[in-house]
Amino acid sequence: MGKNQKNWFVIHTYSGYEERVKKNLEQRIKFMDSADEISQIIIPTEVEIEVKDGQRRNVDKKILPGYILVQMKIFGKMQSYPLRSTVLIHPRRTYR
Repeated sequence: MGKNQKNWFVIHTYSGYEERVKKNLEQRIKFMDSADEISQIIIPTEVEIEVKDGQRRNVDKKILPGYILVQMKIFGKMQSYPLRSTVLIHPRRTYR
């Protein structure tokens, strides 16, 4: 993996806390000025049509509950501090 190359990583978090983890990571990236290390944070969702009381609604459903995808670059010994220190990430987080 090159020093400036960004790859996708899967982060395991508590199910139902994906939005909180994403917002927390985004705040830490701004606070720690790490925008060059972490470029995208995605919660995998798909739009489903749900029929309730005879009305159709578009609802976002999580494809992978408990997981978020992060595009970032890592060099050395996992130097991405904003990711490592974020609360609500499951202790057994997975990198690739």
